[in-house]
Amino acid sequence: MKSETKSEDIIFKGEQAVTLENEFLRTCILPGRGAKIASFIYKPTGKELLWQIQGDYKRRPVYGDTFTSEDSSGYDDMVMTISPGHHTSFPWKDTDLPDHGELWSLPWDVVREGNSLNCSVSGIRLPYHFSRNVSLEGSSLVLEYCAQNPTPYDMDFLWTAHGLINISPGSRISVPNGMDRVLNSVSGNRMGKVKKEYGFPIVSRDKDEKFDLSAVPEKNRTGFQKYYFLKPITEGWCSFSDKESGLEIRYEWPLEKVPYLGIWLNEGGWADQYNLGIEPATAGMDSPELALEHDMTTVLGARSSLEWKVKISVRDSYTY
Repeated sequence: MKSETKSEDIIFKGEQAVTLENEFLRTCILPGRGAKIASFIYKPTGKELLWQIQGDYKRRPVYGDTFTSEDSSGYDDMVMTISPGHHTSFPWKDTDLPDHGELWSLPWDVVREGNSLNCSVSGIRLPYHFSRNVSLEGSSLVLEYCAQNPTPYDMDFLWTAHGLINISPGSRISVPNGMDRVLNSVSGNRMGKVKKEYGFPIVSRDKDEKFDLSAVPEKNRTGFQKYYFLKPITEGWCSFSDKESGLEIRYEWPLEKVPYLGIWLNEGGWADQYNLGIEPATAGMDSPELALEHDMTTVLGARSSLEWKVKISVRDSYTY
C-alpha cells in the first residue's frame, strides 16, 4: 500500500518540529529534543496514538537530566540504559550512565532524504554513533536504525524503544506464543521488588490476588509495572488492541537483532499518567548491569555496526 509522503517544518508545543504525512499517518519529530517522535496520528479517525503532555514544553532538557514526567511523552530511543547506572564492558566499565540514557536529552541532526527523515547523533560518554531513518509506508511508521562502534573494543549495547501509547480500559496486549515468564524490572505495588519472576499473562502474588498482565485496567492511583520476558522473544512482534478507538497498533522487528521485549503499563500510579510502552530491546532489564546479570546482553562489535528496523503499523480492526 503506497501513498505520497510530504514533509513540512512547524512549531509543536513551542519547539521547532518536522512532520511526515501521508494519506493514513501524520507524525511529528523534534530535532532539539532527542529527535522525539512527539505525535503520531492515525488520520482516518484523527486519533492521537501517543500519550501527550498538556500545553507547551516548559524547557529544553539538559544532558544528564532526570527523565521527568514532562519529557516522557511521545516516542524516544533509550541508549545505553533506562535506569541510571554504569556501563559494563572494558574500557568503559563503570562509566556513569544518566537516567534513561544519553540520547533523549541531546539535539540531533535531522536531514530530509527524499520521502524520509534521517536523524543522527553521537554518544557523549561512550564513543558510538546512532541513527534512525523515519519513513511512512501506507499505515505503517518505519524506523530504520544503525548503531556504529568505531573503536577497537567490543561494546555492550542496550537500545530500547520508548514510545508511550494512549490506552483505554479493557484493551489488550498480545505477544507471540511461548512468552509465558517475565522478570520484574521496576519496584511497584503489583509486582513487588526488581528481579521477581512471574508467569504471563496471569500473575499470582498470593492465593487471593491474581491479575492479568495482558489486560488494561481502569485508571487508578497506585498501579504501574515494567517487566521483561525472561527468554528471547519467539517471534519479532507485539500488538495492542485499544477498546475505545477500535485500533490495533502492531510493532514488528527482527528478533535476531533485537531479542528482548519489555512492557511498561502505567495505570495512573506514576505521575498520574495512563499509558503503555511496548519496548523491544537489544538488552534486557533496563540497565547494562542487570542485563549482564541475567545473560540478556547484546554486543556491538569492535569497528562494526548493528542495523535493525522497527515497523509500527496501525489498523482499524478491533475484535474480540
